[in-house]
Amino acid sequence: MSRGMHEGSGRPGKGGKGGYEDYRGGKGRPGPYDAPPGRGGMDRGRGGQDFRRAEPYPSYQPETEKDRLVTVVKGIQRRDNVGREQWERFADATRMGSRDPSRHTVEALGAFLDAFERGEQDLEGVAMRMGGGRVLRLRGVPFQAEHRDVVDFLANFKVPPENVVLGRRPDGKTTGEAYAIFRSGTQAERALDELQKQEIQGRYIELFRSTEEEFEQHARISPAGKAATGNFDKDMLVAKVKDIQRSGQDAKETWYRYCDATRTGNRDPARHTIESLQVFLEAFERGEQPEVPAGIDLGKSNILRLRGVPYQCGVREVVDFLREYNVDASQVAMGFSPDNKKTGEAFVAFSSIELADQVFEEKQRHEIQGRYIEFFKSSQEEMDRAAGFQPREADIYAGRAPAASSQDLDGVGVVVPNWRSYSGPNEKEMLVTEVKRVQKGSGDGRERWEKYCHLLQTGNRDPRLHSVDNLRTFLEAYERGDAPEDAAMKIRQSTNVLRLRGVPFQGTVDDVVDFLADYGVDRSQVCLGHNDQGRPSGEAFVIFNSVEDADDALETKQQKDIRGRYIELFRSNLEDFDANAPRTHGGPSAVPHSRPMDREDLVAQVKRVQRAHDDGKAKWEEYCNILRTGNRDPARHTAQALQNFLEAFERGEVPLEPILGRALRLRGVPFQSEMIDVVDFLAEYGIQESEIILVRGPDGKKTGEAYVTFPTVDMAEQALQDKQKREIHGRYIELFRASDEDRDAAAVLHEDFVRQHGGGEAFNKD
Repeated sequence: MSRGMHEGSGRPGKGGKGGYEDYRGGKGRPGPYDAPPGRGGMDRGRGGQDFRRAEPYPSYQPETEKDRLVTVVKGIQRRDNVGREQWERFADATRMGSRDPSRHTVEALGAFLDAFERGEQDLEGVAMRMGGGRVLRLRGVPFQAEHRDVVDFLANFKVPPENVVLGRRPDGKTTGEAYAIFRSGTQAERALDELQKQEIQGRYIELFRSTEEEFEQHARISPAGKAATGNFDKDMLVAKVKDIQRSGQDAKETWYRYCDATRTGNRDPARHTIESLQVFLEAFERGEQPEVPAGIDLGKSNILRLRGVPYQCGVREVVDFLREYNVDASQVAMGFSPDNKKTGEAFVAFSSIELADQVFEEKQRHEIQGRYIEFFKSSQEEMDRAAGFQPREADIYAGRAPAASSQDLDGVGVVVPNWRSYSGPNEKEMLVTEVKRVQKGSGDGRERWEKYCHLLQTGNRDPRLHSVDNLRTFLEAYERGDAPEDAAMKIRQSTNVLRLRGVPFQGTVDDVVDFLADYGVDRSQVCLGHNDQGRPSGEAFVIFNSVEDADDALETKQQKDIRGRYIELFRSNLEDFDANAPRTHGGPSAVPHSRPMDREDLVAQVKRVQRAHDDGKAKWEEYCNILRTGNRDPARHTAQALQNFLEAFERGEVPLEPILGRALRLRGVPFQSEMIDVVDFLAEYGIQESEIILVRGPDGKKTGEAYVTFPTVDMAEQALQDKQKREIHGRYIELFRASDEDRDAAAVLHEDFVRQHGGGEAFNKD
């Protein structure tokens, strides 16, 4: 970079206006709670008006380190052509294929800004020294290409199918891009060169470096977009059926004929079950007439959908309509739309498939209050989805109804755990949902939340970035009508943890200890934040010796420097400290935190091993296969399993011995199944109902899984072999080893459901 570029362009200490130094420190620099800068400069808007005190609760403030850095880079580009040219040179050298700062990593942005600040001339060299990660972006992928086409394109590099995703817009349509995570950074770099301009279906492909952030962003988008069913596998099948319909009129008619033959009363693929979609797709590939597979699929359900039910009717009227078939209220669910209005439909789960078929024929076109009723074949999935949208659920979440209610004659009861009393594994998720509901519900709710966040001085307004205590305290105060000041004061009086933002990436724990020397903080009270790639995030978390020390540091150390970069301080919590504590504290020579690692620490360590080591992921997956737990998520494994893996990995090995126990997890249990069905399935092992847990989610609905505790370990292992892929109600069951932790967590939700639902037979038939 030439010396001339600094004149008037903002290089720190050179008399420039509005440069990087203005953002990170200097005369008139904004504080972390000041309003955002105007367009006229980093601190002031047009006419020199100071916007820093324009409003007590600013409408926006960056919530992450990346937001801050993106803002600075964009400011440099806007300031003059020289700054823009410097950024473009750097961005091109990263081989990311984009000059948009928001598509670059925190590390890349920080490296550019540090080089810009130093007056570095060789920005290309800075970019190259950063190296690349394991993720690449493929541009030019034909819109008609499928996932397997991209996997085949990368075959020479043995990229696992689960490491490849198609880029998708929010509506689920493909973007012409794909993302792939390679087994190592070295392989990604080879592919970047060797596959450049190679073809997929006659179109040449450009490859660029990318990030895990972008990969995950697209991996979360369902092929159905906003119309997603919540089940990614089903969304893939729905997308395939829709592609078939779009391929031509004959194909569309084939689908219509199949739908008519199934007698479900609808042609929307999303309203068909996974099994029904699979039957159609397999038959379509074989070229069969659609009526044949439809006949096979027709008799699989004991659930019927009634269409034409008068809006003034409820469960009572449906029960009366079907009284001769011994239907009671617990078997009926009224359909509701997402806006909690009746749809004119009802769903009934009959005691057998044969009885459902009989009703289908005998009651067709009979009347309820003068309106004739049409019957259609339905499914447990459709019944659960329709019944989930009903006023009682909304009332429970909003605090206008009891936490749980049993099925009655006026409507269907859906048990939803109450955030006031619930403290299970999904507690934070539930509280976040409730805070978002408060914000969306009214301007007053949003204003109260923003004021509460401002008073807490946490530096963000995203409920997901607040602790359970913060969320619960706000909701309790909001429900009582208390002022946000009172709720915030309660938290402030109990918080001795602070978050430091702006810590140089090369900073160490000792730098933070020196920065806070006046407060007697030692190394064991400090941890440096890291991102998902294990690299420094520019943050640090500190546990002070007292709340008073934390309060004093929040005021007196605000915007003081560490290695020339000014530091912003915010209130934090032990939850955030613990999330970062197991990571390294000061670069290669840092020592780990002195406290013993708990399960969350171990989960973080295993995830880091998978990302940071070429063979880390492969060894973890090999170990999971040995364990036979049926999943590869470290968070769903026991502390013992995680510890065994980490210790073996340090020795360059993989643990060869599984962890045996008396508990197994059954997957694929039909939603309509009861405990007696599981007892019968495992009859030869003498299992009692008291040893079975039918798993339910936080919303009280069955998940299709069950936990079973066997009399002995040997019997559990025997069942794991002998009962694999055997059937319950025509659906095959997968068995996996389970831990006492998972079983006990499921038991908590199950017992909570039974208690709220009144116990007895009804809860198994929900």
